[in-house]
Amino acid sequence: MNRSIRLRIALAVFAVVVSLVALQNVWVLERFKHGFTEEIDDRLEEDLGEIRLVLGTPALAEWIQEASQRQRREDELFIEVRDADGKIVAHSLNVPDAGFPGAHGTIGPPKLYYWEFAHPRSRSGARRVRALEAWVGEYHVAIGISLQETQRWYWGLRKNLATSLLAIAVLGALSAYWVAARSLRPVSRIAAQARALGSLPDGVLPRTGSGDEIDRLAAVLNDLLHRIREEVLRVRRLTADAAHALRTPLTAIRGHLELDAAGAGDASEPVATAIEQVDDLIRFVNRLLLLEKLESGMGEPTARERFDLLELARELVDHLRVIAEEREISLECRGESAWVEADAVWIRQAIVNLLDNALRHTPLGGKVAVDVGTLGGAAEISVWDSGKGLPPDQLERVFERYYSTRGGTGAGTGLGLPIARAIARTYGGDVTATSPGGARFVLRLPVAGEAPI
Repeated sequence: MNRSIRLRIALAVFAVVVSLVALQNVWVLERFKHGFTEEIDDRLEEDLGEIRLVLGTPALAEWIQEASQRQRREDELFIEVRDADGKIVAHSLNVPDAGFPGAHGTIGPPKLYYWEFAHPRSRSGARRVRALEAWVGEYHVAIGISLQETQRWYWGLRKNLATSLLAIAVLGALSAYWVAARSLRPVSRIAAQARALGSLPDGVLPRTGSGDEIDRLAAVLNDLLHRIREEVLRVRRLTADAAHALRTPLTAIRGHLELDAAGAGDASEPVATAIEQVDDLIRFVNRLLLLEKLESGMGEPTARERFDLLELARELVDHLRVIAEEREISLECRGESAWVEADAVWIRQAIVNLLDNALRHTPLGGKVAVDVGTLGGAAEISVWDSGKGLPPDQLERVFERYYSTRGGTGAGTGLGLPIARAIARTYGGDVTATSPGGARFVLRLPVAGEAPI
């Protein structure tokens, strides 16, 4: 699937921002957790220091109960003291019935051991306790602090960081898309101007004047277009000069062949064949000169007339029906009147080219249909044939000079369709191709108005 540069930039920024902010969030959460853990460990060691003062005295049990009851549930304190034989000497009432789970009574002084466990009386299992155990003289002391408040702060921070991650990523992607769209706006103007240049790239692409990469690209493309235009003009001049140079000798050759045919008697058949071939060359040269004249902008005649496109189409269909019948092709014309204002001779040439193309590419026993009408302020004549049609990638290429794509009867010059389009565009119209099962060529011209009374 094709994506625009703007979208790709936005997606890239989105991915980079999400990755960087996610890594930062992980680091912040780890630092938060580590900081709280250190703070809790310091509190556990402070409580252990206070217990040292009352160990082995009658005040131990009272101190433990008082210390455990003065804490909130969020940072509740758990205390358990055992003697050297593992017998509980004193403990707070909130200590699990089986004592501190996971206690390591085998560690020796003066080592301290920290661990965490889920309080067995917690219904959800989410109430965790951070515990410390150590030997103080001949007593084994275990102290724990509830992590409920720490967990609440941790999950709140995690939620806020996730929300900020999403907001930063979306805002970053939208900002990147906006900046990219603004930066690439000159590219859109360059592309639009390039599409409007046509087959002869006459004109220049717009420049921003900023001297940035896009402006330098426009300058390079303008230079390239200039060289292409010069080369196209050179080739066209060469083609026109060659056609002009060929027309006179071909006409002379045909004249000599006619003289030879007149005196050849029974041997005139080869000469007649040569005359036909020369006639084909003359028609090709004339078509080439006509196309060159049209594309150079010097082809529009001064005289125009108003005529009915339907009447002209019917006349041409009647004229070509003999050729169609020889090939067993059904040729029909139908539609409604469509009045245009143009040179009827030129429009006749364009329609003949479309009909000739259809007849050459319609198989034996096939069908060619001509429809005339108006649509959207334009007069249309559609020529459809029941041939094998056109691939999508060739719907425009068939209008290139000398291009031939479909196998058909007769040898085409590859100039008929380009000439038809050039004639239509001379009068503000166009010729387009589609392939809805077979090939359909539609010639459009501006409507001149209703038929005169």
